[in-house]
Amino acid sequence: MTMSLPFLFHVSHHSLVFAGFLAQALTGVLNPLVVALGFGALGLSFFKEPLRVHLFLSRPMGNTVAVIALVFGLLDFLLFSRNLIVAAAHFLILIQIIKLFSLRDNKDYYQLYGLSFFGLVSAAGLTFSLSFIVSFLLYLLMLTWTLILHHFKEETEKAGPGTHTVLHTSGPPLLTMRFMMTVSLVALFAFAMTLAFFYAIPRVGFGYLRSRNDNRLYSGFSRTIDLGLFGPVKLDSQVVMRVQMPRRQASPGKTPIHWRGVALDHYDGRSWKSQAPFNRLAASRSGGSFQIREKTGDGRVVKQVFTVEPLNIDVIFSVPALYAVSGKFRYLKTNRMGTVEHPFFGEANGRCTYTVLSEVRLTRDGREAGGRDLPTADESDSLLQVPEPATRLRRLTEQVVANRRGDYEKVGAIEQFLKKEYTYSLDVTRNPSEPPLDDFLFFQKRGYCEHFATAMALMVRTLGVPARLVSGFTGGEWNDFGEYYLVRQKNAHTWVEVYFPHMGWVTFDPTPTGDRQVQAFPLVTGLFQYLDALRWKWNRYVINYRLRDQITMVRMAHRRSIHLREIGEKILEVLKAQYRRWSGKRPPWQKTVALLLAGIGVMWIVCLILRKWSPWTRSPRGVKPQSIHVDFYRRMVKILEAKGFSRRQGTTPLEYADEVIRAGGQSFRGVLGITRLYNQHRFGKDRIAPAEMDQIRSTLRDLKSVS
Repeated sequence: MTMSLPFLFHVSHHSLVFAGFLAQALTGVLNPLVVALGFGALGLSFFKEPLRVHLFLSRPMGNTVAVIALVFGLLDFLLFSRNLIVAAAHFLILIQIIKLFSLRDNKDYYQLYGLSFFGLVSAAGLTFSLSFIVSFLLYLLMLTWTLILHHFKEETEKAGPGTHTVLHTSGPPLLTMRFMMTVSLVALFAFAMTLAFFYAIPRVGFGYLRSRNDNRLYSGFSRTIDLGLFGPVKLDSQVVMRVQMPRRQASPGKTPIHWRGVALDHYDGRSWKSQAPFNRLAASRSGGSFQIREKTGDGRVVKQVFTVEPLNIDVIFSVPALYAVSGKFRYLKTNRMGTVEHPFFGEANGRCTYTVLSEVRLTRDGREAGGRDLPTADESDSLLQVPEPATRLRRLTEQVVANRRGDYEKVGAIEQFLKKEYTYSLDVTRNPSEPPLDDFLFFQKRGYCEHFATAMALMVRTLGVPARLVSGFTGGEWNDFGEYYLVRQKNAHTWVEVYFPHMGWVTFDPTPTGDRQVQAFPLVTGLFQYLDALRWKWNRYVINYRLRDQITMVRMAHRRSIHLREIGEKILEVLKAQYRRWSGKRPPWQKTVALLLAGIGVMWIVCLILRKWSPWTRSPRGVKPQSIHVDFYRRMVKILEAKGFSRRQGTTPLEYADEVIRAGGQSFRGVLGITRLYNQHRFGKDRIAPAEMDQIRSTLRDLKSVS
């Protein structure tokens, strides 16, 4: 199917602008009215000829509208969006709209291409979404088409009407679907090369177009817990973090993994807070690693790589109990409660990434056990503190642990009592005449995790056993494709840690499971996991790709090359052993014949490959098309140069033929025929027919005889 140049060019440059607008629209941060105006103007510009709409801005009018757009951009930056990149993106859309209705010459078209490119750059500074790669690929494809077609357009305009050009030959038409597919493959190859350079060029760690527009702060987790704020709580499915860890370690205990954040020790009758100051600096080691505590060696080491979305907290999450952290930190601070605090940091997209090593120990019944640090006397006082009066609380605790032996059994009885006798609910009302905990335990008997954890911690303390509240996240959705946990805002959770002298801090979770997670269809879940794995890899290996990753890739490639070499050496040794075993029982002449046959077989295979793929393969009539393409045209040029028709540098074959005919007259009209055959067979890859070869020889003789 052949397509006309004007139509293809009209489609291509509008498609290029469309791809740029699409990239900006997918950021999700631009004003919808400006984006809609851009797409609407683009559609009107594309269909204005079929619709017989004559819209064209004169140069003075276009300049006036451009000044108005500039004023709007300044007001947008100062008053509305207050973001330089967003305001620039809005301005670029408006300027492209003006340019679409004022295209006169090639300079205007090049300006339109440049504006669309800068629009794509602004989109790159506003989004880190995986959707950007789709619009980028589309833009790259359209840009390749547009520039090639623009070149054809310029050459046609220079040649003038009725002149033979690369688009006006008697041979096969150039602008076919096959040609456009070839151009598309070239664009994809260019993208592949760009990707290779992206991963090869050393990272310098700067973000030139960092967007500060993503200011989301996630609720559900804080350093303090206010039990007095009764009311309905809405679960939020917003992703908070992704935790990559080995599949075999994805569920170390009988309960979902607890991502420990902040430990709280003081309850004033309404809210929890930590009284432990952050007065310890973690020991810094080489490579950005920090030692939080000494490794005891009596637990299993679990490595976790956290990619945390922007949060309003500055603590390190981990599986109990962490002993080392590595990341791009200036320093880390800890306290006696095991909480680790970091100064806020983040990548260009506001995310932060760090690696945690935890020493996981499990009790006999599968509970997570943390550090064994014995609380001091002062610490024990804060960990046994109960707001007074607590008469009803103590009486209830005595009833629950009656006939139980040992502290561990009593604590377990309190946990089971709260799980069985109370109801998990996110829709809770409050009786203001009662303290929050008494209202939950003796009147409402329903609540969410903060109520259950508070009740258990204080009931355990009435037994004289140290206990503390822990706030963090629990569980999450395991992604089989990426081997990581996807933790959402609704996974925010509060539980209890209880200290036992011979076990250390042990995790107890008194909150009933309830109906906290809605099961989705397996197909939908699998599709979401696959897309989220792609999104995570995009963030990890494109957005946050750093020099350290390049070094890791080089080392991995080196190890694999060594491994492949070892495999090759083993295969060679096996072949040698097999040959020695075979040749040991054979006379010398049979060995010689076997080696000759093997060599002939290898040469035969090589000849088959060369016969199939070599560009010098002979045609059925024994003619070498590639050499003919060069030789007969080169002979003609030498004949013409001998007669005074020199070919200027940069002149196309058809332009050269036209110059010779205009200067030499009809005696040289055969030059055009040879040139057309040259273009047809040189670029069309057709073989030279015998009749055509005879015609070429005859024409060359005639040209040589012209005086």
